[in-house]
Amino acid sequence: MKDKIQSFGRFLSGMVMPNIGALIAWGLITALFIATGWLPNEELSTMVGPFLSYVIPVLIAFQGGKMVAGQRGAVMGVIATVGVICGEPNYTMLMGAMLMGPLAGWVIKQFDKAVDGKIKAGFEMLVNNFSVGILGMLMAILGFYVIGPVMGAILAVLNGGVDVLVNNNLLPLVSIFVEPAKVLFLNNAINHGIFTPLGAQQVEEMGRSIFYMIETNPGSGTGVILAYWLFSKDKLTRDSAPGALIVHLLGGIHEIYFPYVLMNPLLLLATIGGSVVAMFYNTIFDLGLAGPASPGSIFAYVGMAAKGQTIAVLFSAVIAAAVSFVIAVPIVRLANPKTESLEDATAQMKSMKAESKGETVVAPAKEDTVACPESNDSQDYRDGVLLKKNIILNTTAKTKEEAVKLIGEMFCKCGYTTPKYTEAMLEKEKVFNTYLGNGVSIPHGVEEMRSEILNSGVVVLTSRDGIDWGNGNKANLIVGVASVGDEHMKTLQNIALHCGSPADVEKIINLDVDGVYDIFKG
Repeated sequence: MKDKIQSFGRFLSGMVMPNIGALIAWGLITALFIATGWLPNEELSTMVGPFLSYVIPVLIAFQGGKMVAGQRGAVMGVIATVGVICGEPNYTMLMGAMLMGPLAGWVIKQFDKAVDGKIKAGFEMLVNNFSVGILGMLMAILGFYVIGPVMGAILAVLNGGVDVLVNNNLLPLVSIFVEPAKVLFLNNAINHGIFTPLGAQQVEEMGRSIFYMIETNPGSGTGVILAYWLFSKDKLTRDSAPGALIVHLLGGIHEIYFPYVLMNPLLLLATIGGSVVAMFYNTIFDLGLAGPASPGSIFAYVGMAAKGQTIAVLFSAVIAAAVSFVIAVPIVRLANPKTESLEDATAQMKSMKAESKGETVVAPAKEDTVACPESNDSQDYRDGVLLKKNIILNTTAKTKEEAVKLIGEMFCKCGYTTPKYTEAMLEKEKVFNTYLGNGVSIPHGVEEMRSEILNSGVVVLTSRDGIDWGNGNKANLIVGVASVGDEHMKTLQNIALHCGSPADVEKIINLDVDGVYDIFKG
C-alpha cells in the first residue's frame, strides 16, 4: 500500500512541481491586486480568475499528458481538459486536469501503438494531426459531459468535509497524518492531490488559504533541530545541527531534518505537536497564504502571507518551533547516545526516499580509484561523489554567473551532466538564491531539469575574497551539486556539520585540496 501511495504521489508531484512557478505567480497577483490585497488594482485583478480557471489547469494537464505520451500526449491533455473546465465552471479544475491530462495522454499512446507500422508512407503527418484532433475532440466531449460533472461532485463532497473540519475546529488534526507522511515521503500525494486544489479554490473565494500552511510550515522541524543542537549527548549530531538549521529554515529543504527524527521516532510527537498547535492558532485567527510556499523556507512561508497577516504568519512558524522544541527536549535528553546515529539515520532516510521514487538502493562502491566518467583521468576517491580534481581552491571566478558556469563545465567534463544542467543552475539562481549563510552557497539545477543529470557529482570552489551571491551576500565556499538520487544529502550533512559559523568556513577555505576533500567526501 505504501509503495502505491508513493508512486501515486510521485506522479502527482511530476505534474504539479514543474508548474509551481505559475502557482506562485498567481498567488502574488492575488495577494497584490485583489480588492483586499496590498496594492488593489481592479484592472490587474482581472488576471486572477483566468489564471486559476484556465492557465494553471491547462499547464498541469499539459505536463500530465506529456509524462504519459510525450508531446502528443501533452496536446491531447490540453484539449481534453478544456472540456472538463467548461463542463463544470463552478469549480477550479486542478483535480480534473490531474485526471484528464494523463488519461488523454494514455488514449493517444494506445492509438499510436495500434497504428505503429501500419500507416502508408506520405500519410504519417495527416494521420498524426487528425488522430490528435479527432481523439482530442472526443475526449473534450467526454470531459464536458462526464469528467467535469463527476469531478465537480467530488469537489463538492471534499469542500463539505472541509467545512465540517473548519467549523468544528478539527482541521489542525490533519497534521497527525501529515507529519509522519513527510518523513515517510508520502506527503506528495496529500499535498499535491488534495491541499493544492482545495487551497486554490479557497484562495479564489477568500484571497488566502490555510491549506497552504499545513505542510510547508518550517517551525516543527526547526524545533527538533534546535533540541539536538542544545541537548544532544552525541557530539557529531550536536555539531551538525546549526548548519542543518540554516539549510532547513532558510533554504527550505525540509529533508535535512528527517534523519534527526528517524534517529528517534518518538520525535514525531514533537513535529505533530508543533504543527497541530500552529494550525489551531492559524484557524483561530483565520490565517492563510495567498499561494504555495515553495520551497518551504521561512522567507517563502512569510512572503506568501495575505495582506495584513505577515507578522501573524511569522508567529505561526514561531509557535510551531516553540512547541516542537519543548516536546523534543526531554526526548533528546533521554536518548541513549550509543543507539542514536545520525549517519545511520541518514542512510535509512536515503533508502526510504529512493524507494519512494521507485529507485533501487545500491550500496556505494569501495574502489580506491575511480575513472572520471567519459574521461581518461583518474583520482583518489572513497565512497563518494567528490573527486579531488573537482576541488578548485581560490577560484578565479569573479561573479556568481562565472562560478556557476565553471561548476557546470566541470560537471560536463566528468560526464556528470549535460550542458543543459548549467542552464538549469543559472535558472535556479534567478528564481531562488542558493546562498545559505555563513559564506556558503550550494548551486544546483531547477527540479524539472533533473533529467539532465547523468551521474551524481559534487564540485567545490573556494574564494578568499568572496563572490557576490546577491542581496549583499558573499560566498567563500561554493558547493555545486548534481544528484541522481539522494547522494547530495551526505554533502548537506557535511555542510551542516562543518559550516556552522563564518569562522568554520574561514578554516575550510584555508585548507589544501586533501583537507577539503576529507570534509566533503560523501
